[in-house]
Amino acid sequence: MQKPFRIKIRVPGTSANLGPGFDIMGLALNIYNEFHFEFSKNASFASKLTTGENLPFEKKDDLVFSSYNTYFQKFIPGKEADPYDVTMKLALPLKGGLGSSASACVAGFLAGNAVHKKRYPDFPIPAQKEILLELAKIESHPDNTTPALLGGLIFA
Repeated sequence: MQKPFRIKIRVPGTSANLGPGFDIMGLALNIYNEFHFEFSKNASFASKLTTGENLPFEKKDDLVFSSYNTYFQKFIPGKEADPYDVTMKLALPLKGGLGSSASACVAGFLAGNAVHKKRYPDFPIPAQKEILLELAKIESHPDNTTPALLGGLIFA
């Protein structure tokens, strides 16, 4: 493991299925989840809330963790995912809309992309369209993941 580093990722909530756009139209909102990642040799993929509480689900259901690992498998094949610890400040409800699962997927992918750029320059950095496609595959709702990544009103 190289020198430790930290990143902050801020992902907007989203609203999808807008009007006549059904599953192709999504909108980024002015409410955000924040993810504070620390990459170090002592990291253990620990996830907690800024309140100090653990997440209310098991590691197997952690979309940040699974999306981060998917990024490595897809774009940095053969490399083990660098460990992190993450603290989350969640403004979006965990269930019931506003794209909380999309925000977790985007955060995991952006964390993977940051590590990719910093530690694995020999592997080509994926184009934005490749990242958008993989996020859509993971979350199954490009009308949520696309505005979560790009912002604005999106047709996906």
